[in-house]
Amino acid sequence: MRVIEQSAAILDWSGRGLYERVETAARVCRRSESKGDAEGFVRSLIRRGHYPPLEFARIKTGIQESENVRRIREESAEGRTLALVWLCRLAAQYPALADGTGVVPAEDGRVAADDTWIPVLIATSRTISHQLVRYRHDITFCQESQRHVRYDRDGIEVIMPPGLGIQVTRGIWYDAVVDAEDAYLRMMEAGATAEQARAVLPGCTATRILAYASPQEWRHIFSQRCDSHADPQMAALMIPLREEMRARGLI
Repeated sequence: MRVIEQSAAILDWSGRGLYERVETAARVCRRSESKGDAEGFVRSLIRRGHYPPLEFARIKTGIQESENVRRIREESAEGRTLALVWLCRLAAQYPALADGTGVVPAEDGRVAADDTWIPVLIATSRTISHQLVRYRHDITFCQESQRHVRYDRDGIEVIMPPGLGIQVTRGIWYDAVVDAEDAYLRMMEAGATAEQARAVLPGCTATRILAYASPQEWRHIFSQRCDSHADPQMAALMIPLREEMRARGLI
């Protein structure tokens, strides 16, 4: 078991294509590394019907839409997923995004990445991540999955809650986390899957989550998560992030 500090890193996606952005997001879920074939990776996501990471392929608004794009957009109101709308809009320039989906690439319209949204890779506790994913407007997420990431090789990582200044209190917390890790490892040794064993992991278990949001949405998040009524651990994460975005002129 390792106690780590929470962190928030603004990613530089300038010059990165849509395939690379989608791959970066999707690989957070399984804590895996790129093999240098982003397009092939995106094709595999689509073949398996794993569409949510495609939301990270943001494109600039104001692009002239073909009749095919308009048709798919209209059908989305009748049960089509938003991901398929994105697929159709992206297919004009990125045909791999349409491969195997039944979406016909548009013949007109050009596609360019939207660099106004800000991607932030956050390492925090599962408890704090639950507060973050409550946001829905102009934001999307990919989060490390405890179903697929195993902790029986290197042990779990945890985030210590702030304010545990009393030695006795810190000791109680530490013992509880050690017991949880031991239960997890014993379940894995007994043949349980990671999906089953995760049930004993505490809320302070560390997780990585990639949050991708508009500047307006980041300002909204900061307005709620940086004030005196915010969860202290959330505020400790968000205040430095807010100041960095301000210093870089992002918000």
